[in-house]
Amino acid sequence: MTDVALWYLRFHQPDYELYESEAKAADFAAWQDYQGECTILGVQFPDGRTLARKDWPEFGRAVQRQREKRQAETALDKMEPPPAMREARDPFEDRPLQIEVSEPSWLGASTAGPARP
Repeated sequence: MTDVALWYLRFHQPDYELYESEAKAADFAAWQDYQGECTILGVQFPDGRTLARKDWPEFGRAVQRQREKRQAETALDKMEPPPAMREARDPFEDRPLQIEVSEPSWLGASTAGPARP
């Protein structure tokens, strides 16, 4: 059963997605808004009621939940030491760069001779 339609603009065109709950629509809307994938217009309910983004309380709560989640993840990331890095060269123009030590040893290694077709 569909409880709500989330309306948004993508590539300057209106579009919508149907969701089983307002909370799920709001979570998706908050994520899409954060990613910059689209512009959230609002939500429409089966009885025809609409809530514009600025007047949609569940959207505001979803944005806050995601903000808190990102802040917690950032705090955890800061506690972890950065990965070990190694010097490498891009194989196309021999530019220097840093690659994680855990990456394959051939990645960023100098090549001997022309590339194979």
